[in-house]
Amino acid sequence: MRKDLVLFFCLLLIAAIMSGCKDDQKTEFGPGKVVRARAGFVDFVGPAKASSGATIQSWGWAADIQGGTPSKELIVLVDGKQIPFAPQMSISRPDVAKVYNSDGLEKSGWSGSIPAASLGKGKHKIEFYALLSDKTFAALQCGAHLCEVEVAE
Repeated sequence: MRKDLVLFFCLLLIAAIMSGCKDDQKTEFGPGKVVRARAGFVDFVGPAKASSGATIQSWGWAADIQGGTPSKELIVLVDGKQIPFAPQMSISRPDVAKVYNSDGLEKSGWSGSIPAASLGKGKHKIEFYALLSDKTFAALQCGAHLCEVEVAE
């Protein structure tokens, strides 16, 4: 009886610990959550032409400028469809902090990569969205043709 009771409490303890170990939930993205706000810039996406075995690199900065804080999450759409994207966030961007006169924006840089094979062959439009503090998203600006890539076989 005592062994059963100890086993029960051990299982209960494990269940309690496991319930606290949830994956970091991403904020749900959708067209209704996109707002018009200046939120950052994509400084680079490349190479513009890549083989399917290559990696598409990208970097820039993303922030809730109104709130004075760096974005904590980016969403990427390729040809209008969301793809997995886990960039390194909180990269130092003293230039952004200086332009907006806000020390809170200093860690607004990001850098990430996308396997070209995951895009498929052909030309693709890539869109980047920053999560703002009110749980809405704003598109990051791209230069002319900067957020377009072509994947060959």
